[in-house]
Amino acid sequence: MADLGRPIKLWFNGLHAKSGGGLTYMQEMVPLLAADPRFKLTLALSPGIAPPAGLMPVYPPSWAARLRSVAAEQIWLPLAAKRGGADLIYSPANFGPLWGPPQVLLLSNSLEAGAGAQRLGLWALWQAYAIATKLSLWRCRAAIAVSKSIRAELAPPDKWGAIPIIPHGVADKFTPDDGPRQDFLLAVGDIYIQKNFHSLIEAFAQLSPNHPDLELRIAGRMIDADYATRLRGVIEKHNLREKVRFLGTVSQDDLIALYRRCRVFVFPSLAESFGMPILEAMACGAPVVASDRSAMPEVAGPAGLLADSTDSAVLAKTIETVLTDTLLAARLSLAGLNWTRSKHWRDVARLTADFLATPAF
Repeated sequence: MADLGRPIKLWFNGLHAKSGGGLTYMQEMVPLLAADPRFKLTLALSPGIAPPAGLMPVYPPSWAARLRSVAAEQIWLPLAAKRGGADLIYSPANFGPLWGPPQVLLLSNSLEAGAGAQRLGLWALWQAYAIATKLSLWRCRAAIAVSKSIRAELAPPDKWGAIPIIPHGVADKFTPDDGPRQDFLLAVGDIYIQKNFHSLIEAFAQLSPNHPDLELRIAGRMIDADYATRLRGVIEKHNLREKVRFLGTVSQDDLIALYRRCRVFVFPSLAESFGMPILEAMACGAPVVASDRSAMPEVAGPAGLLADSTDSAVLAKTIETVLTDTLLAARLSLAGLNWTRSKHWRDVARLTADFLATPAF
């Protein structure tokens, strides 16, 4: 931004921060940006979403709240921001208002996640997201990306030099303890096809005969009923009803406890802009096996084992090496702790704030 001689009136567009990584990003970043003296921050949230402690958000009025988030974002948010004298809107969800005050985007959601949508309504929704992303990129003042992978997916190559990479961090609460690890594999993610839990369950079925006490626990919302039905079919086919547990949404404290106790954390997703659970698991000392697709190699770095997660036999073999090689598991655990030691949200906020305040705008 040009030097205004006063704090920049920054509106944080949190209308899409409802669950998962988007909610975590809002909760971690907003207090840090609000504490930066270069900004006077206003937080816009969807109804029912609690703000970080000590902050008073603005919510859409009833007429806008009845609309879907995208519609409220395109009508109410730019009007409210303009009336509030906003200098800049920061939209950390690929897209934002197509008019109103200048905007900076965060490229943080892979559109490849909708490639496997089988229901017409879900396919149409992902197509709308793709169009909104392209229009927002065309209209925005500037953009940030959370990984090289998502920048390459969403932005044309001639724009890459102007889009810095600022990866996500991990909260200080994610730490190991001295408790023993238990006989279960852990996966974390909402239940839809690109999370690739069907391949993980097939891999688990191959592991189960040699590890009869091993469980598979999956933490995440059931957001695709058809895919959930498919997963239950795979479980029934392999007679794994007593060994595969869907935990649903879990609290952060419960999630930390799961990371600290699992034998191996497995992240088999096919498409991610980042993959925050990889860092969280590593920070809690869990050995990590991750997919070799999209952003996962960037996030796991040198501290995780990568596998072709579309091949259940390869995935099973990779997990098996960690289950049976205690020295390897210990090395992965230590490597994960070292890898995540420097990945703090305060550094993410500092880099982001520096970019938002740059005179180059």
